[in-house]
Amino acid sequence: MQNKSGEKSERWNKITIEASKQCKRNCITKIEDVMTFDSLMKTAHIYDLSLIACTKPHTKTLKSLLNEHPSGKKIICLIGPEGGFTPSEIEIAEKAGCIPVSIGHSTLRIETAAIAVSSMLLYAYSA
Repeated sequence: MQNKSGEKSERWNKITIEASKQCKRNCITKIEDVMTFDSLMKTAHIYDLSLIACTKPHTKTLKSLLNEHPSGKKIICLIGPEGGFTPSEIEIAEKAGCIPVSIGHSTLRIETAAIAVSSMLLYAYSA
């Protein structure tokens, strides 16, 4: 029997498949199973672009970073819990190859932040 996080991931992936069909998109967003931060850091290198959304001062905006990386097939963007990532988590992510980015001045709910980042990526990489 699957755990609850596995069931949620399966449900979310079904939703993304149906939404992609409805929009006639060839590229389908994949939602991975829930994993620990440490486990995720071990996989950051497999992505073309690994990002971590944060409020760290002097962080590039997602918009400017995407202009510097005009292509990317496999992208991950970490969106933190309420209150954001801790400074040590950001440091660990940077050492693992993640690039800190700002997604704006507003504090967003995690669900809203995920939609905002997905929309920005879709806009930047759509033909």
